[in-house]
Amino acid sequence: MLHCKSSEHFYIGSLKELLELLGEEYLDSWIERRIKRKIFSKTVRIKEKEVQNKLYTSEKKLLREIRFAPANTNIAQTLVMYDNKVAVISSKKELSEFLIESEEYFNTNKALFDLLWNNSKK
Repeated sequence: MLHCKSSEHFYIGSLKELLELLGEEYLDSWIERRIKRKIFSKTVRIKEKEVQNKLYTSEKKLLREIRFAPANTNIAQTLVMYDNKVAVISSKKELSEFLIESEEYFNTNKALFDLLWNNSKK
């Protein structure tokens, strides 16, 4: 994801569950590397599972725009879409991840992302 050619990725998921899986130190380092590589993140997160940290906000300098999914949206996995690829990262409970490289699969997931984005709040 840190070497994406499009310089942007689209993310859906629970920040709390991603932190439980990866740990704060790793995620903070990853975000700093993403910013250094000038990769923009458009993110739909779960408000009820939000974590307070200055690196996880929607500030312009963090190259991130955040919206929050409608109430009662339950998403435990993380989906990241970029460069005709879709990465699926499970919660700590299941400990699985996979990457699919497919233009059609990317386009389908991106269309679903756009629907969710348009129905989410800043």
